[in-house]
Amino acid sequence: MTSGIEKTRSGHVTAGAGKKTNRHAKPVPKGQTVSRKSTSESREEINRQSQKLGGKGRRTRKLITDTARDLLRTTSPTEITAVAIARRAKISSASFYMYFNDVSDLIYQMSAEIGDQFQSVIPIIDRPWDLENPEKDALEFVQAFNSIWSKNREVLMYRNLEADLGNPRFDQLWRATLRPIVAHLGDKIREGAKARGRTISFMDSRCRAVTLTSALERFSASNPKVIAEELDYDRLFAAFGELVASTVRGTD
Repeated sequence: MTSGIEKTRSGHVTAGAGKKTNRHAKPVPKGQTVSRKSTSESREEINRQSQKLGGKGRRTRKLITDTARDLLRTTSPTEITAVAIARRAKISSASFYMYFNDVSDLIYQMSAEIGDQFQSVIPIIDRPWDLENPEKDALEFVQAFNSIWSKNREVLMYRNLEADLGNPRFDQLWRATLRPIVAHLGDKIREGAKARGRTISFMDSRCRAVTLTSALERFSASNPKVIAEELDYDRLFAAFGELVASTVRGTD
């Protein structure tokens, strides 16, 4: 039995039945092909006119993405325009369109680059854990996942919103970002069960991994200041770490 990623609307996350694919595969934006480098590196190499970016081009592109990120912190995504970004960045609108089709394309590409960052949590999952007492490793996984969300919350919230609204590009991107994490976490759950002389099916391990990843993404998407008004943020981290650890360890 194999597993793919399916949408769970209530928790912004991931997984169901489908064909088994390369865990690390990432979607390719329209009009582009995969290079030998990561998708984000390939995406930055050329502009919309297929011109290779030099130092100035990379700086301009970064200025646009940084400006968009700043605007997302204070402005509704539906109100952000290419003109507003260009004005804030002190560049011409024509310069914006040298690199991006529109605001949606800009945030899609930003989201894809952030998606590459999430793969950094996989080595934490894959390394040997103390399966009798996995709390330390589980907490490190939770903290690493949350750290990427914390640094990119505004962009990832837009990505999830577009995916929830049925935008196929964002939906594909969201699935591709989380699919490898679910797969590796599912393998860790099966490893934990085996260490205790138990057997868990492929599908059950994936379903448990989806449940954990869904809850973790929902938590990470929340504003820490709002959470801190009623709960202790560090204790919430610890609770998530314990939840992952108990799932990997299994119950007696």
